Amino acid sequence: MYSSGKKLPEYPSQEEEVLLLEERVSEAKRLATTVKFCIKMLYLDYFVCLFLLRSLLNQRERFCWRLP
Repeated sequence: MYSSGKKLPEYPSQEEEVLLLEERVSEAKRLATTVKFCIKMLYLDYFVCLFLLRSLLNQRERFCWRLP
């Protein structure tokens, strides 16, 4: 983002409002981080399940070949 060097006029606000908004923004950031983590874990779990399923299928195929 580029800055033009101009300052914005001060917005009149009450300290309580600012603190409340700060708290909400912090909570939203924590929630977003948690969601990102959960999505990564679900993604990894998906691949782990595929790997295990392939391993089981390979073992089954090996076992089936041994049957008379």
